[in-house]
Amino acid sequence: MSNPSGGTPKVTMPQGNDNIIEKAAAPIATLASHADPWPHYLMSGACGASALYTYSSLNNPRMAAIKAGLGLAYLWGGRQLVTGNPQLGYDVGSITSLALVGVAGPRARA
Repeated sequence: MSNPSGGTPKVTMPQGNDNIIEKAAAPIATLASHADPWPHYLMSGACGASALYTYSSLNNPRMAAIKAGLGLAYLWGGRQLVTGNPQLGYDVGSITSLALVGVAGPRARA
């Protein structure tokens, strides 16, 4: 199919597709905005409980300190969401989640 002007043919998106994407993403965005900062606080509590268990039952103070540090990072990230610095809160939460996967990954493979 050639273009009469000799250039690259212009490609256009069918009308109405952007509404489908907005309709699909709207419930997720609404849920996330109403749930914040509770997921950060939940992960902070889970990391704190895990640190306590690791220290008291497994007698591994190094891993307990790492888990407690991750819990404090989640707590601080959630607090940033409340105090009006959401970008920093989301960044801290994302980096902490990656660190948690990095800590737990080798154990999960074993």
